[in-house]
Amino acid sequence: MLRNYNVRVYIPVDRLNRIFVVGKPGSGKSYTAGVLIEELLKKNIPIIIIDVHGEYSSLKVAAKSGCMEFGVNPVSYVDRIIEFGDKKFNAAANIDISYLGEVSAEDLVLTGKCVIINLRGLDSDDQVSIVASVVNKLLDAAIARRIPPFYLVLDEAHRFVGREKSESQIVLRRFSQEGRKFGANLIVISQRPQLLDTTVRSLSGTWIIHRLSDPNDISIAVESGGLGRGWEDSIVWLGIGECIVTGEAVDRVPYIVRVRCRETIHGGAGFNPLDYISEDSLRSAEVKWRGLMKLGAIPKAVEVAAKPKVSPLINQYHLPVKFDLKFVSSNLSSRFPFKFDFNGIALNYYPALDIKGIVNVKRSKPNVEFSDEYRVLIPLSNVSGELDYNSSRAYDVESFDEGELSVSPSNFDKINYRNPDIDLSSLNSYEKVIKDFKKFLSLKLSYKLHYSTKFKVYSKCNEGLEEFKGRLREAGKELFDSKCRKVVEKYEAKISKHNAIIKSLRDDIKVKVQSAKRLISTINDLKSKLRGLDPSSREYISISSKIQSLEDRLSKLNKMVSESNSELEYREKVVEDLKREMNDELRRLKSEFEDLGEFKTVVINLGGKDVDVEYVRLIWIPIFDGAV
Repeated sequence: MLRNYNVRVYIPVDRLNRIFVVGKPGSGKSYTAGVLIEELLKKNIPIIIIDVHGEYSSLKVAAKSGCMEFGVNPVSYVDRIIEFGDKKFNAAANIDISYLGEVSAEDLVLTGKCVIINLRGLDSDDQVSIVASVVNKLLDAAIARRIPPFYLVLDEAHRFVGREKSESQIVLRRFSQEGRKFGANLIVISQRPQLLDTTVRSLSGTWIIHRLSDPNDISIAVESGGLGRGWEDSIVWLGIGECIVTGEAVDRVPYIVRVRCRETIHGGAGFNPLDYISEDSLRSAEVKWRGLMKLGAIPKAVEVAAKPKVSPLINQYHLPVKFDLKFVSSNLSSRFPFKFDFNGIALNYYPALDIKGIVNVKRSKPNVEFSDEYRVLIPLSNVSGELDYNSSRAYDVESFDEGELSVSPSNFDKINYRNPDIDLSSLNSYEKVIKDFKKFLSLKLSYKLHYSTKFKVYSKCNEGLEEFKGRLREAGKELFDSKCRKVVEKYEAKISKHNAIIKSLRDDIKVKVQSAKRLISTINDLKSKLRGLDPSSREYISISSKIQSLEDRLSKLNKMVSESNSELEYREKVVEDLKREMNDELRRLKSEFEDLGEFKTVVINLGGKDVDVEYVRLIWIPIFDGAV
């Protein structure tokens, strides 16, 4: 509601992509975050909350009373919330946080549901590691379009995406930069904006600013929120629950508002919902959530050797077991007349590094632009020295479908994990793999392009010369056909004009010939009358005069016919010449079209800026060990 006015302010959800909620302790920023989460839940938008102090468990408990001013009634979202947490410190957590690594992004991001990742009681290193792993998992799934649009609520954001480099900082920077276009939205909450990574801070589209007192924090909020001079005093004197909303959500016209009352109770650090609701209510929500999971439930307990420590920046997946011991026994029995028993059988997962490199080349000299990709699968057992980046096969596995990958191992009584022969546990080790692979790509890959001197264009990446020529012909065919049409149209217009004259001449000659025939007939009739007449008679003289006049007319008519015939011959010759010229020009165009000219070969060597790494994944490949 606008401060000092009884006017409600509504913000469209479709304008809320990257939100920064900032304010000093006690200013109401966590309360505001709770209101935002309630509104998103009412619109069935999936939410993931990174909860450092365990205060968002209060969303499970309805407020003690409603709020007439804002028309708010108490609501409990207990049946729509699932909470991961260390149960030693968070008794109301639905599922122990140790299971979080085994849960896929698809099972975390569910329409109309909210997942709270309660980090209370964990040391800071574990908190950073968990956040990096979860955010990386969510972003990869969002980019692959495996999950619906969702919001990630990051409380105490400066702990995970501060100015110093860390595993979580790298992942969250990428999430902030790339997530929006894939429906991965971010709500950042912090009391100290000056401690936050500048990239994440600058990409926040909407700022919700509560009271601040530190001059540096105020300056950052004013500048990043697009506020003008004079707003510093307003920020200092904001009351509890009051805030300035600025940025994309309000068309960059700032409002000072009072945040509505919450539908749920507002709890502080270490809030325990069990003080207000029964444990049965929490367990009921857990059962409902498990029913929605693709996995059906948290995997049953099996004997699993400790999984090696791996940097959370490296996503881990398991390939499925494609046969069981019954299949092996049946297969052996069908070949040999014996009964087979198995002793000490264990399912061992062997590590392999799956890396996908991306090549993006853009040059001005030569003027070329193309993309390519390069993928390797490297076994991480029996590694001597450096990784073999030429490898595309690990433990007889060369390729697999993305749909086969699972974050959880296959169900088996005893599972072991083979330790990788290289260190993958730290940020430095992850960055070394990235650096070494990019260096390998730069030295390994070069691209041979073909250049057409006639058309002044380059072939595509990995395009053979004949394929390139075929593409040039195909591209030139439309131009060739267009030029041919223009030539034909030009000559047909000229030929048509001459043909019209030829037709007119032929019609005129025909008429004149008919007239000449009639004159000749008349002259012959008159000459027959002269026979027997006295040449000195008046009749003879009169008929002779008529004959002379008609013969003069006939002579003129014959002359005209002769001239017309000459003109006709000329026009017909012109038409033949035009047809010949047209055919000659069409043949010349065809010859030009078929002659592609000379081709040169250009070799493009890669530089460091031309290569990048799309992902580094650890693939656990199942292998059975035991005695038969």
